[in-house]
Amino acid sequence: MSDAAGRDAIDGFEIGRLLARLAHAVDDRDVERYRACFTDRLSTTAERSENGAAPPPVAAADHARDAVRRAAALDWTHHNLSNVDIVVTRGTAEAIADVVIMMQWTPPGEAPERLTIGGRYSLGLVRCQDGWRIARRHRSTRFAIGDPSLPERALAASNAG
Repeated sequence: MSDAAGRDAIDGFEIGRLLARLAHAVDDRDVERYRACFTDRLSTTAERSENGAAPPPVAAADHARDAVRRAAALDWTHHNLSNVDIVVTRGTAEAIADVVIMMQWTPPGEAPERLTIGGRYSLGLVRCQDGWRIARRHRSTRFAIGDPSLPERALAASNAG
């Protein structure tokens, strides 16, 4: 194996570990560990606007606090990443990964409700001094099983309580 092929294999392994840490951190409600997966500023969208424009980058610390706050409003979440495809070019990388996000929320006095969202992440990564970090993340949704308003209803109830 050439040195370049060996480095690509190591980079791919490290990026795969980063993606696993990202999923574990949000499911564990660990703001600091989740934040550490990103560069200081992050371009992120769940879905692009109708005109195709992405919103401006946000501070990773703000993004992490918001993402974990939203997850914490639910009883539980589980992010499952698969089919990861990574292309490394020197100190940057592009990756796509399929994602299935399962979640549950129990409205006060009611039965638990579940939602499963399936889609794909498109990621832009950079190699930093302490490892790979995500600089851009876009999620496209392919399917939803359950009520797509469940996370927002749980967050509204959490904020009201």
